[in-house]
Amino acid sequence: MLLTSLGVAPQASAGGKHEHLKAYVSNGTGNSVSVIDTRTNTVIKVITAGIGLDPEGVAVTPNGKRAYVANSSSNSVSVIDTRTDTVTTTISSGIGPDPFGVAAAPDGRYVYVTNATTPGTVSVIDTRTNTVVFKVAVGGDPIGVSVTPDSRRVYVANSQSNSVSVINAPSTVIATVYGGPDASSSGSRPTAVAAAWDRRHVYVTNGNSKNVSVIKTHRNAIITTIPVGINPIGAVASQDQRHVYVTNGTTPGTVSVINTYRNKVVATIQVESFPFGVAITPDHRRVYVANINSNSVSVIDTNTNTVVDTIRTGIGPDPEGVGIVHSQGSI
Repeated sequence: MLLTSLGVAPQASAGGKHEHLKAYVSNGTGNSVSVIDTRTNTVIKVITAGIGLDPEGVAVTPNGKRAYVANSSSNSVSVIDTRTDTVTTTISSGIGPDPFGVAAAPDGRYVYVTNATTPGTVSVIDTRTNTVVFKVAVGGDPIGVSVTPDSRRVYVANSQSNSVSVINAPSTVIATVYGGPDASSSGSRPTAVAAAWDRRHVYVTNGNSKNVSVIKTHRNAIITTIPVGINPIGAVASQDQRHVYVTNGTTPGTVSVINTYRNKVVATIQVESFPFGVAITPDHRRVYVANINSNSVSVIDTNTNTVVDTIRTGIGPDPEGVGIVHSQGSI
């Protein structure tokens, strides 16, 4: 089982503005990716050709032209052309074993893929050539990955090592973050990472501790922990710098909404069974949550913190990752 992100790609109009977005959802045991039109919240295509076994993390490049999908049991990454919604490239060399989380740098230059083994690694894909140009050693069983808005730092959650590796992009580990103010309760099975758009904070879910660690980026140290729900496993930060959304993988599942000014949960939203991947639209109006056990995607209105739609047709089995352009979270 893995933690992933949900991806959304913009569709450009003649005037250069985005008419609508498409969200990409990986279906783990379905060996497929569902494409959602976010205007209507309907699945418009299910991609199977070119998708490997057990797709997990999904990330869309900032220009919205490509979606990268980690196939954990095929040790590969599928590259989707979002204009045609077809797989155009499969990257195998330098990937794996067990590729899991995916994050695209906001400047579009690199895509980072965690390989969830011990010792763990991160494969760095050059998006100009779609080849792996670096393989970075990190901690044990890396799962979630997120890139800071300036594309200068990459944060990786090492679930077995109970640590977070900090990479000076694209390939040099400069710090490893352990523990926190309360060492007994923080850093237990870190899984997802969300780099806040203020560039100053990174939020890390701790699956066994029922909390989220907050890392101050200028000194790469944990400054506080925030209690959330049971088994927090996915996270995404809003571009308006106000909130982080955390999926709690339980039945029934919930999403914790963290106010980043106060570092406090301000709302808890019930979704469906075992929410996993999570992503947010660039206008931060909608959050998409993949519910792995319900074969559904919950759509949350961020103004009211309520579920306004549930997408079932064309989703699953086992939806895990979600990808949307500029959605900085994991997995």
